[in-house]
Order: sequence, then C-alpha cells, then structure tokens
Amino acid sequence: GEEDQFDRSDIVNFVRSLRRRQICGRIVDARNCARVMTLSHSVEELFERQLGTGQGSSRHGDAGAAISSSSELQALQRSLRSLMAPVFEKGVPPVSFLCRPELRSFMHSFVRASEIHAEVLSYDEIEPGLVLDIAGQLGGGFN
Repeated sequence: GEEDQFDRSDIVNFVRSLRRRQICGRIVDARNCARVMTLSHSVEELFERQLGTGQGSSRHGDAGAAISSSSELQALQRSLRSLMAPVFEKGVPPVSFLCRPELRSFMHSFVRASEIHAEVLSYDEIEPGLVLDIAGQLGGGFN
C-alpha cells in the first residue's frame, strides 16, 4: 500500500531532521558558523541518474559498487580528493558537504568510498540561525 512506499533512507532523513541541533553541533565553530561544500547541478544530476538506474545497493545509497562501474563517478572521485587535499593540508576548519535530502545517503557513501572523512548533511538538517561559509562546490571551483 501507500504506507509501504517509505524506505530506509526516508526514515533516516526524517530522524536526522529531528536531530539537526546535535548534527549541526558537530560541524560548527565558536561563531556558530559551519564551513560547507555544496554539489554542482551536474553532480546532483549524476547522483540522481545513479539512484534512478541503480540496481540493488546503489539505489539505496551505496556508491561503492557504482563507482567501480562508472567512469563519471571515478572522475568525480578524483575531483573530490583533489578538492579536499588543500583543506586537509592547510588544516582549515572541518569542511562538511551539504546536499539535497534525497541525495544525502548516496553522497555519504560516495565520500566514504573516496576515503574522505567529512560530515554529509542535507539542507533539512541545517539549524535555523546557523551561518554557512560556502568553501567550494564539488563540480565547481574552490575558494
């Protein structure tokens, strides 16, 4: 029925939106500011295609298998690593990724599969009054 339409990612997104104060508390500095990177429109579309056409685990947010079979995702993974290298080398405040709720699970899996240690939050998890410092964009430039 209609109530069977919810999947694990819907439930996780709902719970995370309720816990946004705790989640945001992990990424803010003393000025209540969070340094984040966003996804370009082309990266969002790439993830949507992966989720829409994915078989089994990639449909539920597991990017690991999808990366091995997609040259686009492999190129994006290299881009992610080079984008994050200056962040880790210079020791700037932790950077998190911010994306649409329906892409969060896949993005989280993609970041982990890329061996990057960063939080991934959806727009629904941002606490009101939190100041966002947009550090760059995956699929775009870096500040």
